[in-house]
Amino acid sequence: MLEKKILWIGSYTTDEIFKNMPARTPSHGSGFASEKSLVTGIDEVIKDTAYVMDTIGADTFPAYPEYSNLFVKRNEFTRNNKSYDVNVGYLNIRYINRFARYISLMMEVKRWWKRNKTRKNLIIYTYGIELEKILAAIWIKKRLDGAKIYTIIPDIPKFVNIKDSKIYILLKNISEKLSRKKLPSIDYFILYSKHMADYYGLPSNRWILMEGSISIDDILYLNECKKNKNENFIIMYSGTISAIRGVPKLLEAFSSYKKKNIELWLTGSGDYKEKILEKTLSDKRIKYFGYLDNRKDVLKLEKQADLLMHIRISEAAYAPYCFPSKIFEYLATGNIVATVKIKGIPDDYYKYMLTIEELTENGIHEVIEKAMSMDDDERDRFVSLAKEFVITKKNSYVQAKRILEFAKIDL
Repeated sequence: MLEKKILWIGSYTTDEIFKNMPARTPSHGSGFASEKSLVTGIDEVIKDTAYVMDTIGADTFPAYPEYSNLFVKRNEFTRNNKSYDVNVGYLNIRYINRFARYISLMMEVKRWWKRNKTRKNLIIYTYGIELEKILAAIWIKKRLDGAKIYTIIPDIPKFVNIKDSKIYILLKNISEKLSRKKLPSIDYFILYSKHMADYYGLPSNRWILMEGSISIDDILYLNECKKNKNENFIIMYSGTISAIRGVPKLLEAFSSYKKKNIELWLTGSGDYKEKILEKTLSDKRIKYFGYLDNRKDVLKLEKQADLLMHIRISEAAYAPYCFPSKIFEYLATGNIVATVKIKGIPDDYYKYMLTIEELTENGIHEVIEKAMSMDDDERDRFVSLAKEFVITKKNSYVQAKRILEFAKIDL
């Protein structure tokens, strides 16, 4: 069969390269897992076809000296002995790194084009709507007959990694304005929240909703993990440890819940971790595991919990444009999941989770009581339906096939 190419422009890298990165954040971990899930899903779907997908990755890191290297290293590799994959290298000085990363990305795109300039009807996926990825995709589209761009939007850049720096905010706003001007050059969009369509003013015939996926590897690992019999009732929160995620409200509510046979486990990192460490000294029921950069360690802890808490500030500006990937792994554990209601989560998910009606002491106490009062049969029925839903309908193979079919790729 004559080989056909798909091009992925995002931040994809290998497990080994990711593990050895000098600077990682919780958002890096969730972003890496989400993107890897789709890439491996596509690989599985196209495995016995004429298609091969190449990837060009341009990741963002904390600037030097917070990131221990002045230069982000370029890495070239292959996922399956067929694909061509590369992570761009660039000078990582604050503010300059945005432009340096874009220049390096364009250099890699041009290298790829020189080897593939005779191809027709190329499908280009961009993972993210960041300006440099869009510009790179448009550059190739203009030079290859019949090429089409499908932009996957997992989040709105304006609402991610918010900082107080006026220069940083200015650069983000400029980047968003320039990105919006390029939207007509993008053919179709794959959205993690339907509200993104309103935000960007997208006509209904140019997008589909696809909230993300959970990888087959994560599903298999969670199925293999043994769940121990807990002496106490374990509540767990895993993710970014910050005020904007509602962590202070969770801590306050738990501290005021005076039952002894209950524990709160937290893992992750963020601007509220020092407060959590203080709380662990005054309330021995609270256990903080820090930031675990091994994903399997996080999944193993989640498997041991009795109640997994997904919390956000539902009134926050980002809430309508966010589908939390954490929901997938929570549901796949086979444990009870409780969540606040946010607009970014489609209605059909809520029947598989307990709802925190208000992110207050009373609201959190009520959902804890509800979870603890379930008898074994009720609990087993509830979590079995939730687990079946996510592993059969939201796994990486199913979701990857959807976005390939959306691009009318002949499988």
